[in-house]
Parts: sequence; structure tokens; C-alpha cells
Amino acid sequence: MRRILAAVLLVCATFGAAAAQTNEKQSPRAARIAEEIKRLERAWLIESYRSGNSMADYDRIVAEDFTITHSNGKLLSKAEKRADIVAGHNPNPLPGTVFRIDDAGVRVRVYDDAAISTGYIIEKYAYQGRDIDDRVHFTNTYLRRRGRWQVVASQLTRARQQPRQQ
Repeated sequence: MRRILAAVLLVCATFGAAAAQTNEKQSPRAARIAEEIKRLERAWLIESYRSGNSMADYDRIVAEDFTITHSNGKLLSKAEKRADIVAGHNPNPLPGTVFRIDDAGVRVRVYDDAAISTGYIIEKYAYQGRDIDDRVHFTNTYLRRRGRWQVVASQLTRARQQPRQQ
């Protein structure tokens, strides 16, 4: 009985060590990809909305077959979303307007040539005399195509915070 228990423990320890080595080998790669995905997120989710942006990053990062589902259920293609962004450029945002990704909340999972990112965008702005604080949760799906990462699908969910009176 002791020999069987010892053999089982030895097998478990061997497979555990092998799995740990495999994870260690993949960790640096996955970490590099996760950082690259986070940079891409900021470029197409935040920077493309800034006035004067050429939209070159958006065009490069967002795949031609891209679909985005907004929190209201509206589906947009790459071209429709691009037109929506260009139409919404505000050259003079109000002081105190915030539009950024909460970097601490972004999680990226890497699966070979696919990656899923989740997180949220923080929006603070004045609307009809009230200050609005919103969090827009996102789930983005990336594929590596021809050596580069592109977002192919996005889902947004608005989690509106309580408005504050001015």
C-alpha cells in the first residue's frame, strides 16, 4: 500500500512540475501579448475618439469583419462604428470631461492566436445640468492575422452610476 501511495505521489509531483514548467514558458509570451493588447485597446477605444485623430490606428487595429454590440443592442460594422466616432469628435470637451480605460481593471486572456480582453471605460461628463459618471464594461475578441493582432468583436455594457446634481 505504501508503494502504491509513493508511486502515485511521485507521478503527481512529476506532472505538477512539468505543468509548472510549461506555464512558466508560456507566461512571458502571454504577458507580452497582454501588454500589446492593452496598448491596442487604448489606441482604438480611447485615442480614436480624440479630435484631430487620423483614425489610422482604428483602421489598422479593427478588422474588416468587425462587429460591435452596444449596450442598447445596436450592432455596428467597422465602417459604421468609424463613422459614429468621426461624427462624435468634440474639438472642445468641457473641463472635467474624462474618457479613459481603467487600466487596473483590464484582464487579457491569451489562447494561441486569439485573445479576450475585459475591462471598463470610465466616462465623466456634464449632461443637461448634471454630472454623469458612467462605466462602460467591454469584452473584446482579438485574433492574430498575418502577424498582427486585430479586434474582431466587441460587446459594451453601460453601468450608469448615480448622477450628481451640480
